[in-house]
Amino acid sequence: SPRATYTVTGTTPCGAVSTTIEIEVLECSGLNVNDFLLRGNATTLGSGASAEFRLTDAVGGQFGAVWNQTRLDLTRDFDISSQVYLGNNNAGAEGIAFVLQPLSTNQGSTGGGLGYAGISPSLAVEFDTWTNIEPTSSDHIAMMINGNTSDHTFAGHHAVEMEDGAWRTARFKWEAAAKTFTVFLDGTQILQKANYDIAANIF
Repeated sequence: SPRATYTVTGTTPCGAVSTTIEIEVLECSGLNVNDFLLRGNATTLGSGASAEFRLTDAVGGQFGAVWNQTRLDLTRDFDISSQVYLGNNNAGAEGIAFVLQPLSTNQGSTGGGLGYAGISPSLAVEFDTWTNIEPTSSDHIAMMINGNTSDHTFAGHHAVEMEDGAWRTARFKWEAAAKTFTVFLDGTQILQKANYDIAANIF
């Protein structure tokens, strides 16, 4: 098990003092395409260390989803990083989303639904590159809950140009004890929902 309990004892002028600590070592692994199920127009490009997923081609009316076949245990921490590329055409649409949901690997939606519209319960981090009904006219990243694509009040939003031909590192971190979910972009924290139990309140 990656979790272990240790007792540390020290000696002071008043005698021996002991405390117990629990240490959990997070499992770390690279991308294994066999761990995922692809839906819609999603495809796998390359293999081994150079493998990547393409959700859609640069044409309209497509939908793609990549679901991990193993559910995350929200009683434990997780820290997931991914490289994201959203093209180099500012007229492109609609975007993508990182989604947590307990229903099935057949979920998904097209267009402004960004793949998560209507999925409830769910927690999504949307990377929205097209203005529909939004709090901002620019590209943005936001945490969204229960498949609602229009309510951006859960944790606010972060405006950033994403269709600039650059690969970006997106990181999603859940701290179970602190009940805190954090999103980083290129090493910088951009969104956080602190002291909120997503397991109890959403799922």
